[in-house]
Amino acid sequence: MAERRPHEEAARVVTDPLVVLALALFDEDPGKRWTVEELGRELGVSRPVLGRRFVAALGVPPLRTLTRTRLGRAAELLQTTDAGLAWVADAVGYDSEFSFSRAFRRQFGLPPGHYRAQLRRLDQFQATSAFEEQRAATQLGAVTQFDAVSELDTVTQFDAVSELGATTNSERVVGIATGSFVSSGRTVALAA
Repeated sequence: MAERRPHEEAARVVTDPLVVLALALFDEDPGKRWTVEELGRELGVSRPVLGRRFVAALGVPPLRTLTRTRLGRAAELLQTTDAGLAWVADAVGYDSEFSFSRAFRRQFGLPPGHYRAQLRRLDQFQATSAFEEQRAATQLGAVTQFDAVSELDTVTQFDAVSELGATTNSERVVGIATGSFVSSGRTVALAA
């Protein structure tokens, strides 16, 4: 049987209450030094029973699920904090930055420092792109924002109204249910 990918696991609905409780414990404290025996004691079942129930519900044993939970949390921390790698490793239950980096690379395909750097480059690119789109729309005189939209019942967006000669494909036109649109700060009636 082929090993499941993490995204396939996430798509599965877990109905086994024991596994749901174990997942909640993992999520609540991913940094705890869990063992299958300790998890079984916490849940009131034996190690073999716990292992079988995890494999039946998720297709992987409990500690592999814990590893994926920890690495998912680590990815969140890398994205949302400036904490050092050693702190992130400890926060998600790794004894050393080295073991954390190896596990992270195995899961995500690159070391945690490179992962964080790529996220920052992506964020910077998206911010720059949004700024450039806004600047281009302003230069083209595409759409003016106005407060009166809140008084209307329906607002529809049209990407291009080329047959009216009102916009180009790069401009956005706000179409209003009353049969008019706003472009370059003027209201124009649509032909019915």
